[in-house]
Amino acid sequence: MRRLLNVKFWVLIFFMLFLFASCENPFFISATRLYKVTFSVNGGSPVEEIRTDCIKINPYTSKSDCTFMGWYLTSDFSGGAVNFPLELTGDTSLYAKWQTMYTVSFETNGGSSLESYKTGLIENAPDVSRADFVLAGWYTTADFSGTAISFPYTVTKPVTLYAKWIPTYNVSFETNGGSVISSCRVTEISSAPETIRDGYTFAGWYTDSELNVHVEFPFTPTHDTVLYAKWQKNYTISFVTNGGSSVENMSCGYIEREPVTTKKDSSFAGWYADSEFIEENKIQFPYTVTDDITLYAKWKSVQCTVTYYANGATAGSVPVSVSVDKGSSYKVSGNTGDLVKTGYAFTKWNTRADGSGQGYSAGSSITVTSDVTLYAQWGKDYGAMVTVNGGSFYFGDPNTTSARPKITLSSFQIAQYEVTYELWLEVAAWAKENGYNLSS
Repeated sequence: MRRLLNVKFWVLIFFMLFLFASCENPFFISATRLYKVTFSVNGGSPVEEIRTDCIKINPYTSKSDCTFMGWYLTSDFSGGAVNFPLELTGDTSLYAKWQTMYTVSFETNGGSSLESYKTGLIENAPDVSRADFVLAGWYTTADFSGTAISFPYTVTKPVTLYAKWIPTYNVSFETNGGSVISSCRVTEISSAPETIRDGYTFAGWYTDSELNVHVEFPFTPTHDTVLYAKWQKNYTISFVTNGGSSVENMSCGYIEREPVTTKKDSSFAGWYADSEFIEENKIQFPYTVTDDITLYAKWKSVQCTVTYYANGATAGSVPVSVSVDKGSSYKVSGNTGDLVKTGYAFTKWNTRADGSGQGYSAGSSITVTSDVTLYAQWGKDYGAMVTVNGGSFYFGDPNTTSARPKITLSSFQIAQYEVTYELWLEVAAWAKENGYNLSS
């Protein structure tokens, strides 16, 4: 009896394990939902409908004389091709896009041969070579008119592509004692090859051994060419900057560019071989050094312009504009051109037309740090006179003085306006500037 119970127990255990292993397990529900995927191959070989939650690889289809361009989620192929693996979130339709293939032929024009083939898209430029030439591009015309085609290139009809070539030439280098440079076969040398020689400065490449024809870079050879190096023996060049920023001494035989120095409120006027700045001793660059030499910097003061404006005058002229060394002192001109404005008198100059700037009377000093514009200022005509008619009167207070003398005055003139304190201060300042002593 006990043995029978054991057998039944193990049968039950195996039955339960079978149920757990079964895909129809009644105790578990799958967490993965499967979606229907259909394929519209658009004339290609069929792809069967599937159910899945993820398309891991690109489903294969083919179409005669066509290049497969990818699967799309839209029938108008908008939005770009699908990348795989593709996770699904619902039932999905995929649409195959095709590029019709056309015959592409190649005219290599002396280059290595290429076989014709059918395609709808050429991803990369066809690989072709030709001894002593560089490929300059593929063209759709035999005369290379238009522009070279760009890759990837979409083929829309049968086409022949023509290879265009640029010849290369052998360029060798005679360094004349400098470090060796290997010869090369090129279409162009973009920059001057570097070579060095102890105790000498490199002075350029030349196409002739006499060093008469200088080479400019980039250099495009038109035949096999030898380039010759020119050297200058090194000498010591010292620099006296005369207040400018320092320039380190040089040991060379050739200075290609003018050494740079700067000085506040001054403009550089050149390097000279003498401290007196004789014009024929001015150094021109590039400069070939033939002996130890000292170069002297010449400076010119930066010039600022002082300009006068009439500011509404009805007659007369303004003082002539003048150029002044920046940072120097300048004395303001008077009304030298007899400016006149009807009903007003000239009073001073001001840095603003409305008088809200800095005012300057004639003879005042300005430290000029930039261009200055001075505007004529107009005020009451304190020089205007009015006539007072003559007559007689008795002097004194009739209530306190018994004998009052009779005073008789002839007609006379008197200033129309009282002198203001501002005008008095201006005159006092002018007097002090011009050496007058004012008592209290």
